[in-house]
Amino acid sequence: MQQYTILFVEDVETCSEPLTRVLRRNGYRVLRAARVRQAVSLLEENNVDLILVDLALPDVGGAELIETIRATEEWRDLAVIVFSSWGEIDRMSRDLRISAWLTKSLASMKDLKQAIAEALRKTRR
Repeated sequence: MQQYTILFVEDVETCSEPLTRVLRRNGYRVLRAARVRQAVSLLEENNVDLILVDLALPDVGGAELIETIRATEEWRDLAVIVFSSWGEIDRMSRDLRISAWLTKSLASMKDLKQAIAEALRKTRR
């Protein structure tokens, strides 16, 4: 079975730690970044299949990270799932080609796993 790599960009450890554990138990390799600069470094150093990103980050917003990803040739087609509590969903979904949008307070772990599996299925390796 192929192991996919997910880059989880989230600055709140009480959110990122339990989700990381669940994703790893489900067979994913999970890289974590709390800031956009760290996320970009991890993208440069690793073969990432999917990015799970919060929009409210301490250095630069998650939307700006997604814009950087879409503007970079080697990352342009990466699956991106927004996992956040706020944001302009319509503009982002359309303009930045978001694979899925999950609201932290409403999404279940099942919802997250389904969104990841579907986004990975749609992307090319």
